[in-house]
Amino acid sequence: MNKSLYALLFLLPATGISQTMQDHKAIVKYKQLPAVNINDGSNMYSVVVETPFLQKNQDSMALYELTKQNYMKEVETALDNWRLQNSGAGDRNYWAQMAAYEKAVNAGTPPPQMPQQAPAAAFVFNKPYPKKPFLLKEVNAASVTAGIKIEGLTQQADAPVKITLVWNGFEKGPIKENKTGTGALTKYKYEIQYRHRITLKIDVPGKGLVVNENIPDMEGYRVYNTSEFATKGDFKLWWIDNEASFWEQRQNELVMQHVATINNYLNEKVGYPSKTYAVEMHSVKKSKEYDFTDYTTAWNAAQDGLLKVEYKDKQAEVNQKLQQAIDIWNKALTESDLNNKKARINREVTSATYVNLATAYLWQGNYVEAELACNKGLAVDFGRYNRELRPILEFTKFQKARAEANPR
Repeated sequence: MNKSLYALLFLLPATGISQTMQDHKAIVKYKQLPAVNINDGSNMYSVVVETPFLQKNQDSMALYELTKQNYMKEVETALDNWRLQNSGAGDRNYWAQMAAYEKAVNAGTPPPQMPQQAPAAAFVFNKPYPKKPFLLKEVNAASVTAGIKIEGLTQQADAPVKITLVWNGFEKGPIKENKTGTGALTKYKYEIQYRHRITLKIDVPGKGLVVNENIPDMEGYRVYNTSEFATKGDFKLWWIDNEASFWEQRQNELVMQHVATINNYLNEKVGYPSKTYAVEMHSVKKSKEYDFTDYTTAWNAAQDGLLKVEYKDKQAEVNQKLQQAIDIWNKALTESDLNNKKARINREVTSATYVNLATAYLWQGNYVEAELACNKGLAVDFGRYNRELRPILEFTKFQKARAEANPR
C-alpha cells in the first residue's frame, strides 16, 4: 500500500469508537408515603374547624356600640353648651341692657339706639359619626370538612386522630395604585390585596401534636386587579358603590379556594396520594464489535418490575426483577474503561449504566445504593446522563425522607 495513503487512513476517525445508545421509557405508578405519619392504625381521622375571628366581630361591635354612646354624649354636651350660650347668658345680657335703656327713657335721657337681641347661632357639631366596623363572614364548618378527603385515610367525626383547621380571619391588605399613560390617555388600575391565614394542627394519640404550623400558601396576600379607570375620582366613586359587596365576594371566594388548597396540602403532607414517575433507562444497540444482549435482558427485567410497583401484593416480584437487572449492570461495570472509547463499557455506557442502577435501586427502596449510584455516575461526568442523574438524586432524597418518616 502507498505509504502516504496508509498514513491518511491512519489519521481518519476510527469506526466503532463509541456505542449507539437506546433509550427506554416507562411510567411507574406508586403510592406516595406521607411526610408525617398520622395513621394510628385505624386509617381514620376527624376534622375540626375553629373560627376564633368571630370573637373579633363581637369585640368590634361592642366597641362600636360604646363609641356610638360616647359620641351621643358628646353631642348632648355640645348642645347643652349651645343652649346655654343662646338662651342663658345671652338672654340675661340682653335684658340687662333693656332694663338700663328703659330707665334712661323714663328719666327722659334715652340712648340713641335701643338694645337688639342677637339671633341664636346655628348649632354646629363637626365630629363625624362613628363608622360601622368591617365584620368578617362566618366560615361554614360543614362545607370545609366535606371538602377534606385524604387519600389512603377515611374521615370519621369521632376519630381520635384530630385535624384542626384554625381560620384566623380575613384581612384587608393595602391598595396599590398603578398609573399608565399621560394626558387624555391617563388610566388608573388598582391592586387590592387580602388574605385569610390558616393554622393547621394535627393531634395523634400517643404522639401528641405532630403538626402545628401555618399553611404556607395562605401566608401571602392574594391580589385582585381592578379594571381601568379614567381618573382617581372614578375609582373612588366605584369603591363607594361596591366596597361592601367587593369584600363579601372576596371572602366567599377565598374560603372555597382555601378548602381545595388545604386538601392538596394535607394529601401531600399526611396522605397516600397516587403518583406517577417517568423513568428512562438505557441499553446499547447491537454492534459488530460487542454483544449487548445482557443490557436488553436487564431492561426487560427492570421494566417488568417497574410496571408492578403499584401492586402491593407484588413487591417481592418487583424486588426480584429489579435485582436481576441490577446484578447484570453491576457485572457490566466491572468492564468499565473510562479512557477507552472503543471499550464495550466506555465512558458513555458507564454513565448510562449508573442511571439504570440509580433508578432500579430507587424503586427497590434501597435509597443508600441509589444515592451512591447517582454520585458515582455524576463523577463519570458525561453531560447527558448527568442531567438525568441530578433529578434522580433529588427524588431519591425525597423518597428516602418519606420512607424514614414511615418505618415499617
